Amino acid sequence: MAANPHSSPAVPDGTPQKRPSLWTRDFALVCLFNLAIFISFQMLMPTIPVYVDRLGGNQAVIGLVTGIFTVSSVALRPWTGLGLDRYGRRGIWLAGTLVFVLAVAGYNWALSIALLMMLRVVHGAGWGILTVSAATAATDLVPPPRRGEGMGFFGLGANLGMAVGLADSLAAFLGAAVVGGLGFGSLHPALQALAVATCAPTRRGAAQATFTASFDLGIGVGAVALGLLAQFTGYGGMFLASAGMALAGLVTYLAVGVDSMPAGKRNVPPS
Repeated sequence: MAANPHSSPAVPDGTPQKRPSLWTRDFALVCLFNLAIFISFQMLMPTIPVYVDRLGGNQAVIGLVTGIFTVSSVALRPWTGLGLDRYGRRGIWLAGTLVFVLAVAGYNWALSIALLMMLRVVHGAGWGILTVSAATAATDLVPPPRRGEGMGFFGLGANLGMAVGLADSLAAFLGAAVVGGLGFGSLHPALQALAVATCAPTRRGAAQATFTASFDLGIGVGAVALGLLAQFTGYGGMFLASAGMALAGLVTYLAVGVDSMPAGKRNVPPS
């Protein structure tokens, strides 16, 4: 009888080896932290454009306010990853969280577009630091045999945060939101696990910094470019362009993507 490729590995005496524990206290706390910060982030996503509009800004300014947040975040991510690998996780993580919390509180006093732009730079810096730190800590805590599963649960915080933070979205977008959420919820943690699958433990901070910087860069460039596009094509054209970018990303990965799992660890179907 052929062995089941999905069964637990056995020790020399034939006894199945117990799967390593995933839900430790520390991992659960990191996941809850990720959920909390993404709820905060997603609650601001739909309200910032409205606030900019009330301050007198147009669609281009809205895109710029969103984009400058991303520029700040992306600029700090590589240095954050380097610091995490060299000096440890705790201090840098706490510093990023403090900056993030103070920036969110500071929106109460952002009474002009200029002040709002400066605050978005600070907010983006805190966001860039704490998200890289949290993702790196989660990677440290997940046992390698369960990395895909663990990063999936960690990434669930971003998706639940989106659902809670954007609870006031128009009902007309619910169908698209469900489909988009399913795609994002499946793809993002898979890519995050892939980003650290082959790197050394001492380079996980750098790997997560690169991954999250690419993610933020896409948000920033997309916010500015699509904000400008929406002024000429309307929202329909903007959504079609977004879908085209996602399709281009899939085609690019299928063309040049590399399977990171060592050949000896792939499941071989029974003969």
